Amino acid sequence: LAGIRAAERACEIADSKREKLESLFCSLMVTVRETNSYEQAQVCTGGVPLNELKGISMESALVPGLYFAGELLDVDGACGGYNLQWAWSSGFLAGTHAAKAAEERK
Repeated sequence: LAGIRAAERACEIADSKREKLESLFCSLMVTVRETNSYEQAQVCTGGVPLNELKGISMESALVPGLYFAGELLDVDGACGGYNLQWAWSSGFLAGTHAAKAAEERK
């Protein structure tokens, strides 16, 4: 819908196509019609330990320039949307700090 070819590399996408893609994502409406039963629920634990990150930047303390978010990290919590909030919050932190680091390298 944004006119981006499947094989097109991210660095080759024109700004106008990026803006179109952003617009499409922001206006995307998804309706959940049903869910699986409680018996079908899944649990996942493990991931990169938090002590291997540089503060709240979500950057790896072992591999500079590598950022982690969401379920890639060893964070577990109660059910009820907390994992989604963690994904969004940690993704925001990782993305913000990665973008700032990239800008500083220019």
